[in-house]
Amino acid sequence: MESTEEKAGTTRGFPTIYHQLFGLRRLMEKTLSYHNQDIRKINYDITDDRFKLPGAGVRMVRLRVEPYLKKETSEQAAKRLVSAGYGLATPGDLAAFLYDHPQEWDKWSWILAVSEESRWTYCGSAYVVCAYNYDGNRGFTHWALRDPVGLSESAPNGVLVIQGNMR
Repeated sequence: MESTEEKAGTTRGFPTIYHQLFGLRRLMEKTLSYHNQDIRKINYDITDDRFKLPGAGVRMVRLRVEPYLKKETSEQAAKRLVSAGYGLATPGDLAAFLYDHPQEWDKWSWILAVSEESRWTYCGSAYVVCAYNYDGNRGFTHWALRDPVGLSESAPNGVLVIQGNMR
């Protein structure tokens, strides 16, 4: 599976700009409203208290989606991608990216944010924030960090990574 940049023929990531002051839930609601989706499609476990944004100002980053390898977990993908020189996107990056680049949501069944800010531990298991797309039915939920994600080529899943900061 090609990354979103390879499909688009770009090499620098997709520019994404958002203000972190609004908080994660508000960013997700804005994104779902833009896609004509019910804002109740945000899992109730995703709260601003559990998933804090890394700052309070304007965040400007270049983002892209990198595909999971077959039967790869988010934990394994994070290690692989960091070793390859990528930064890991936050849940705020994910919501803003899908708002700014709606065509990207059409290409993936699951897009996960696996940075440290994306992780929540509950009953001994770590979870990360993700966006799903089932035939146009879109929303935000969480996925266990150690569960395989790259299970099928017919339903492509990816990790949102930081290609670089915008200058």
